[in-house]
Formats: sequence, C-alpha cells, structure tokens
Amino acid sequence: MSGYQTAWARGSSSLPSDRIPPTNTSVASSKSAKGKRKESSIPKSKEVQVLEQLRDGLSSSVRKVPTRDPKRGCFCQGALHQFMSYASAIIIVNVTAREHELSTYTPICHQCGLILCTLNQPQYACPHCTSPLLVPTALEALIASVEQSIADTLAKEEWVRQQAREEARRAVGAFPTLGPSPLPSSTNLSNVPGSLEVHPVNQPHKVLSLNSNSKKVTVTSYVKAPKVQKTAVVQNIVGETVEPEPRRVPRPPSDVPYSSKPQNIERPWMNIKEPVIYVPPPAENKQGSSKGKRKEKRSQRDGATQSSHGDKGKENGES
Repeated sequence: MSGYQTAWARGSSSLPSDRIPPTNTSVASSKSAKGKRKESSIPKSKEVQVLEQLRDGLSSSVRKVPTRDPKRGCFCQGALHQFMSYASAIIIVNVTAREHELSTYTPICHQCGLILCTLNQPQYACPHCTSPLLVPTALEALIASVEQSIADTLAKEEWVRQQAREEARRAVGAFPTLGPSPLPSSTNLSNVPGSLEVHPVNQPHKVLSLNSNSKKVTVTSYVKAPKVQKTAVVQNIVGETVEPEPRRVPRPPSDVPYSSKPQNIERPWMNIKEPVIYVPPPAENKQGSSKGKRKEKRSQRDGATQSSHGDKGKENGES
C-alpha cells in the first residue's frame, strides 16, 4: 500500500486524464493574440503614421554617420530678425520659414547656420555642410519624445472611438423593445439610459388605416432611426487622401552672379542686371478734373461778386 499513488499526487500517474496539459496558457495566449489582431486591424491615422516614420528613421540613424536626404532637402530658409540681449551678450535669432513651416526638431544647423524647414528631417545630415543635425544624446531624447507622442496620440484616438461607440449604443437603446418584456413604467423612464423620454424624437408613431376590400382596420407603428454623428477624428482615420509631394527649393548655384556692365556713379541703386523699364505716370481722373475746373470757376465768380460789392460800398461812403 505504500507504493500506491492517487490521481492528484505529484508523481507520474497511469491515468490518461493526468497527462493532459493545462489550457490556461493557451487561453491567455489566444486572448493576447486576439487583442493584437484587433489593434492591428484598426487603421492608423496620418499623424500616427508620420510619427512612426520619424521614429523609425531616428532609430535607424543611431550609432551611424548621418547621410544626406535622398530627396536633397529644402533650401527655403527663413527671414532673420536679430537683436542683441545685453544681459547675456548673446544674439537671439528669430526665424520664420518662407515656403514651409520651421522645423520643430532642428530649426537651424549649428555648424553652418542654415535655417531648416519641416522638409529637412532630423535623422539626415545638413543639406549644405553635411554635418549631423543632432548629437547622440539629443537623438536619444528625441526618440523617447516621439514614442511618447505616438502613445498619447493612440490613446486620444482610442478615446474618440470609444465615445463614438457610446453614442451609437445610446442611439440604438432609444428604440422600443419588440420582445415580450414590458416597457419600464413612466416613473422610471428618466433613470433608464436611452429611454423614450430622453429621446422623444424616437417615439413610435401609429398610423390607422382602413382596407376598402376587407373592411378591416390596420394599425402600423413607425419609428424614425436616429442619425449617429461621426467625429472628425474617426472620419480622418477611415478615409485618407494622398497629398501631393511638397515643392522643394533647390540648392542655390555655387557661382556668384554679377553684371558685366559698369556701375553708374550718379545712380548707385540702379538695377544693372535688367534693362530700364519706362513707368508711365498715373492717369488723371477726368471726372475729378472737371470737378476741379467747376470749383475754380465758382471761386472766381465768388471773388468777382465780393469785389463788386466792395466797390459799391466805397461809392456809397464817398457820396
């Protein structure tokens, strides 16, 4: 009897049921697989796609010498407004991109001072001097910041989807029940979410009709289905339009343009590169000129009458 083992003993058993492995791990793995499949089936918005492309590009450039952008970057630069800070004796530069917005990650190259717009990605080198735009520590910090932005954007979009599902669920709950279960009493209608009292528009409308042949009365109920409002974020996630490639300003020529004509000393600000263009004077308004002529005639006539009245007064005084 000492060698006898029960079915629940830890040792090996001859029963086939004891050899069946537990299914807890398979259930957990199936649930996680379903969750991943559900997340992957949801289309990503344009904002998330842009952030993921930036994160992948930054991650691939870690511990590597950055190269030039294969699209050759953009040289739109910006308008400089410099002023001196007397407290720290540092020149502060305020720039705004001409054709594109200023880059939020690398607005300026610290090596050559080229102003960079949003088309110049931070994982590439400067399009002018080919120096790296970010040091390794700044690159790692930017990758962490982009990953946090992706997580925040996904959480916000998921919240918007949940709100849309809640609105649809409330709209579906506004329909009257068709089963044998009775409707709640009128006193409890205010406490029921999606009830007919909360949604008076969705109350059924009964129509009484009389058949002329069978002489029977028919009662028909109609319910107008509510319209579910779609949010702007959900519409952007479902339908995306492909935007055209933005215009890139090419690299300026290396040759300095100059004019072969001699400069005129009397006209130092003359444009030597282009020929002289005649600019005619502005044409006078005929209506305005006629009004001016009438005003002159009126003033002359008034002056003549005043002089005649003055001469008469002198004659009366002498007499």
